[in-house]
This record gives sequence, structure tokens and C-alpha cells, in this order.
Amino acid sequence: ITVPSVLYQTSTILKNETWKCLDNSKDSEEAEIFLKVRESIDRCLRTFNISRNRRKRCEWITQGLMNRINDRDAMFRSARANPGNRELKDRYNELSTQMKLEVETAKLRYFRDEIAFNLNNPKEIWRIINESSGTKLNSPTGKTPKLIVHEREITADNEVAD
Repeated sequence: ITVPSVLYQTSTILKNETWKCLDNSKDSEEAEIFLKVRESIDRCLRTFNISRNRRKRCEWITQGLMNRINDRDAMFRSARANPGNRELKDRYNELSTQMKLEVETAKLRYFRDEIAFNLNNPKEIWRIINESSGTKLNSPTGKTPKLIVHEREITADNEVAD
């Protein structure tokens, strides 16, 4: 059990409780305390939807990049809400183009730094290469990446080892 799940379960129980024993109380002080507690609980409880298709964020996406992506998404929503506003659509297209470049740059920088850090560890370098290319060697649909040196494809095991 994690802390967020305990908090969620507790807040759900408190929110769904009818509290009839205190609602029907004859004691006005007791009812007043209950009212304050209930108002405090309502203020503290936040409801939000959690998308089921949310994927784990890639390690190369920084918080700053995530903020820029959220800005781009907000710009898209406002451009979609105002279809007649050409300026808004142009600003969105410009921001979207910038974001594609920033994402590619961040990804390239991340994998370059990872390879530089693991230069003496070939197993880790190949894991990074496979991760960056999106291939999985053990999957039935994954294709083995090709090793190309000086415009020549190397497939023989002894050549790959050299």
C-alpha cells in the first residue's frame, strides 16, 4: 500500500460517509463542529481524472520541456476553440515546430551523454542504442539493428566483435 492510495481511500471514505449520527444530533455544538469538519474535508478533497493510457515519461524529457509541451497543448486547445482566429493557429504551428526541434535535441543530447558516460561498458551502450532506436531484440517483431561502418553493412559475428 502506498501513501497516495491510503490518502485516496481515506478521502473516499470521508467523502462518501453520510454522517447521519451527527446530522441528527440534538447538541448544537456537536453539529457545528461536524459542519466545520465536513467543510474542511470538502475543501481538502480534490477530484481529478486519471487517464488510463498515460505512459511513463521518458528519461530525456525534463520538467522544462514538459512545461513547454503543456503550453503547446494549451495553445492547440485554444486554437481549436477559436477556429476563425488565424493568428492563434499560426502561433500554434510555430510553437509546434519549435517543440519538435526541442524534443529531438533533448533526446539526442540525452542519448549522447548516456553513451559518453558508458563508453567502457559495451553491454550498456547496446542497451542504449536499442532503446534510442526503439527496437527490442527479443521481441518477435523487433528487427536486429544493422551495423554500418564506412557505408558497408557488417553482419558476420567476428567482424562485429572487431
